[in-house]
Amino acid sequence: MKVYIVGTGVNGGDSLTNEAEAAIAEAELLIGAERMLSPFKDSGKELFCSYIPQDIAAKLRACDCGCAAVLMSGDCGFFSGTKKLLPLLEEHDVQIVAGISSAAYFCGKLGLSYEKMKFVTLHGHSSNIAINVKLNQLCFFLLGGDITAAEVCRRLCIYGTGSVSVEAAYRCPDGRVFAFDKKAEAAELTAKNARVFGCDNVIISEGSCPETLENAQAPDKVFIGGSSGNMNGIFTAIYAKNPKADIVVTAVSLETLNEAVKCFERYGTSPEITQIAAARTEKIGTHTMFKAQNPVFIISGGLA
Repeated sequence: MKVYIVGTGVNGGDSLTNEAEAAIAEAELLIGAERMLSPFKDSGKELFCSYIPQDIAAKLRACDCGCAAVLMSGDCGFFSGTKKLLPLLEEHDVQIVAGISSAAYFCGKLGLSYEKMKFVTLHGHSSNIAINVKLNQLCFFLLGGDITAAEVCRRLCIYGTGSVSVEAAYRCPDGRVFAFDKKAEAAELTAKNARVFGCDNVIISEGSCPETLENAQAPDKVFIGGSSGNMNGIFTAIYAKNPKADIVVTAVSLETLNEAVKCFERYGTSPEITQIAAARTEKIGTHTMFKAQNPVFIISGGLA
């Protein structure tokens, strides 16, 4: 079967390219979300309302027509469902018909170049707004779900600007950082710093590990700044979520260093250990001496 995946532009029927119009005219079956199909309800063609890739693929397999068109909002390559749909249509003769994306349309209206713009989809996401504004001169947010333009503005007002980064959050502006602390004051301070430094991709939870990890998402990277004597339990919870997670532990005592090394080795990893030391000046009589501070050990590793 010939299947067109058509980008309908920003206004559906009013923003179709000539190529898109020709593909839709040829198709006997039109598939898409309700608002995509609305301009064609009187076309006399068969309409199938769905935006779920599996349902669309099943409909095409069951259909005996010679040509169908799947209608996508905007452009097929701009945060579209096309990426998930294509692998399900390998048995068909598929042709993608590009449309006008909302970003191109919007920037065209403003006379604004978008070559250095950061594009962020908020479909299915509730964070990553302020952090991306903080790190990029220009951002374009594709809204979706509960995230409206008003919510974006509200979020930017809550997370104002700051001059110093929350380093972990800035390292992954398109991801999320989950911060756990058993002390309420520490959790509150983390939340305050996240607001000050514009990091709305930080999610703070109060509670003890590993209990707080039970309902958390599987982590890619984990930093353990304190274990309250249950480091093995934390390692077990982390590797249960993701056996390939990278873990970093800091220690100021030889006992904690030894425990961390044993935990890594217990799970088949030979950790890398870095020791950092600092010294401060201290005036003793007419001389200035250096007074050593306690060294800090950084133990890191992960399963291959």
